[in-house]
Amino acid sequence: MVMNGGTNSKPLYLVVENSNSNAINRNVSGHIISENEYNKVQWNARTSTGTYTFPFGKGTSVYVPLIFNSKTAGTESSTGMIRASTWYTANNTVLPNGTTLCGSTVSETSVVDRFWVIDMLNYSSNPTSTVDFYYDLTEIQSISEAGLQAQRWNAAWAVTCKWEPPVGAVNTVSHYVRVSNLSSFSPWTLVFKDTPLPIKLLDFTAKCDSNKAKIHWATASQENNDYFTIEKSSDNINFITIAKIKGAGNSNEILNYSYVDNFP
Repeated sequence: MVMNGGTNSKPLYLVVENSNSNAINRNVSGHIISENEYNKVQWNARTSTGTYTFPFGKGTSVYVPLIFNSKTAGTESSTGMIRASTWYTANNTVLPNGTTLCGSTVSETSVVDRFWVIDMLNYSSNPTSTVDFYYDLTEIQSISEAGLQAQRWNAAWAVTCKWEPPVGAVNTVSHYVRVSNLSSFSPWTLVFKDTPLPIKLLDFTAKCDSNKAKIHWATASQENNDYFTIEKSSDNINFITIAKIKGAGNSNEILNYSYVDNFP
């Protein structure tokens, strides 16, 4: 199925009224070709749970589904729905509305050629889901597939560059990045984890010295970088912020940073 014609002022919607996660069944080769931010699939999931597969594809043979494994039902204020779109864009030239690459000059080698826009609507509390972002191998260009993670645009974030730190784990066999326990959505993309927007990280070390953790990192470049947040964890699951270090804004020089945690 091909969806065409959606615009910012007049989006095009394919509405799935059935809230069951098996309401869309894909045959061996079928998929929905939207390939435009404003050609959207709307699934009225309401308070149902299960694995919701948005069967997106590119061309006649490339299958790049977006899969929600909804583990915790949302609380709907009226009719809860998931709206999603995805599209290929050569060299990241067609960005989600309202976003930027933060002036990145390395976008072609650090960001895949695909974006996703996901909206949860009419929920007073969103469903909690594990989301799989599938991609085509031709869209990652020269990026090392093993280093892919997902990155979310947070318009409410009080920093200049609103792409949050990358998260998730890549599956290089089936070619997707999985992000767990999501309840916040909006635009997403996939990035090389060692060069996420808006910095290029050269190294990061943390060493124990006299019962203190001495942390050092260096950047090769920064673009609209407001600050670094240092977090720590005792279980590698729950993290707390211990410091915020001012960034350089824009820089193409190697810059070194350090911080000492007196209570590691």
